[in-house]
Amino acid sequence: MRFAMIGAGGLGGFYGAKLFAAGNEVALIARQRTVDAIRNNGLRVIGDTELHLDVFATTDANEIGEVDYVFCTPKLHQLPDALMHLKPLVGKETGVVTLQNGVEAPSIVATEIGENHIMPGVARVFANADQPGVISHRGGPGSLSFGEWDGSQSGRSERLAQAAKSAGIPVPRFDNEWLDVWLKFAFVEPFGVLGAMTQKPIGFLRKELRCSLGAAISEVLNLATARGVDVPDASLDQIMKFLDAQPKDSTSSLQRDLLAGVPSEFEGQPGAVVRLAGESGVAVPIHDLAYETLKRIAK
Repeated sequence: MRFAMIGAGGLGGFYGAKLFAAGNEVALIARQRTVDAIRNNGLRVIGDTELHLDVFATTDANEIGEVDYVFCTPKLHQLPDALMHLKPLVGKETGVVTLQNGVEAPSIVATEIGENHIMPGVARVFANADQPGVISHRGGPGSLSFGEWDGSQSGRSERLAQAAKSAGIPVPRFDNEWLDVWLKFAFVEPFGVLGAMTQKPIGFLRKELRCSLGAAISEVLNLATARGVDVPDASLDQIMKFLDAQPKDSTSSLQRDLLAGVPSEFEGQPGAVVRLAGESGVAVPIHDLAYETLKRIAK
C-alpha cells in the first residue's frame, strides 16, 4: 500500500515510520532542511517507540505521484502551504486523512480536492520533532481514528484500518468520525485557550479554574450540537476525566506557541469557535473573551 505524509514532524514522522516498518511504501513531504536530514541520516523515532528507517523524503509531491492514502499533518496555520502538494498525490480512489487539531480542516482541504476524498481523522499520540528527522514519542495510545465524510462504511476505510492495525497502530471505531473530531477539539482547544490566558499548566486549570474549564468545554460541545453532531450527554464528564489523568505540568501547543510569540493555530482554534458560533447563533462568552484577550499576541 502506498502512503504519502504531508509533513514529517510529530504526526507524519511517527505514523509514517510505523507504516513503513510494517512493509508499506511511504514517502514524506517536508521542508528542505528536514528532507536533507532524512536523506543523510534516515528517519528516527525515539522514546516509547524506537525506529531508524531509510524512508524516501522530498520537497516535491510530483516525485511521488498518486498514492492510496495521504496523511495531511501540518498545523492549521500551515495548511495553505500544504495544499499545493495534494493534487499530484490524489487519484480517483485516494483517501486524504486530515489530522489537525481543529474542526475546519476537512472543509478547507475539501475545497482543493473534493469531499469524496476527505477522511476526517484524529490522532492520539504525544509525538514531536526534536530536530529534523528525529521524532520523539512520549506517550499517548498512538491511535488513529478516521472515517468517510458522509459517515458511511467503505472498503477504503477498512483497508486503511487493516494497514494501520498491521503496523501496530490502534484504530478505535466511531459510527460518526465527526463526533470524534469534535470531542478531541473540545479537549485540546479550551485547555489551550485558558492555559494561554493564565500562563498556567493543566494542573492549575483543573484545580483552580475547574468551573471555567468545564464551561469552556461545554461551549464547544454546545456548538458541535448546533452544527449537527450528536454529542452524548456524558461527553463533558468524559473529557474532564481525561484532563484529570494528564500530567499536571502539561501545556498545549497552542498555549506554548502563543506565549512564545510564534505562528500558532489561534485562528483555527478559538477563532473557529467564535466564527462558527456566530454562524450558528450559539453563545460562547468565555471564547469571546479569550479571543479578544489573546488576539493581541497571536501571530
